[in-house]
Amino acid sequence: IIQKAVEIGVADIFPVAMVHSVVVLEAAKAGKKTERWQKIAEAAAKQSKRDVIPSVHPVMNLAQALQESANDLLLIAYESENRVSLKEVLQAHKEAKSIGVIIGPEGGLSSEEVEEASRQGGVAVSLGRRILRTETAGLVAATAILYETDNLGL
Repeated sequence: IIQKAVEIGVADIFPVAMVHSVVVLEAAKAGKKTERWQKIAEAAAKQSKRDVIPSVHPVMNLAQALQESANDLLLIAYESENRVSLKEVLQAHKEAKSIGVIIGPEGGLSSEEVEEASRQGGVAVSLGRRILRTETAGLVAATAILYETDNLGL
């Protein structure tokens, strides 16, 4: 996920421990994982000729991630959202310079997590009719954002 996200232009990666996370990292292992992930980001940035190496932040909870990340637009990719599409929100917020995306774990986002992110200004959006795996959903969302913001291609 980190390698591909860096290759397509993601600026910051915030690993978040969520209610339905399948993998739970112990504090001692989380630090080593973050170091490994940062090395993956560095290698991917070098390979894709990026001038800036994205930061892979330490594993944190959702409240911490919402506090630490500052975006003009915060999107919540939520599998239960069936009224608002990613495309329509992006078209309505063309002025947004920085866009954050919350992607849930394998078990999906809890309704409490969606409510918490919504209270912080997040907008729940659908990525389409299919339920996507976590690693796919992030890349689909990032690619759609690149496309809708005219940052894909030349």
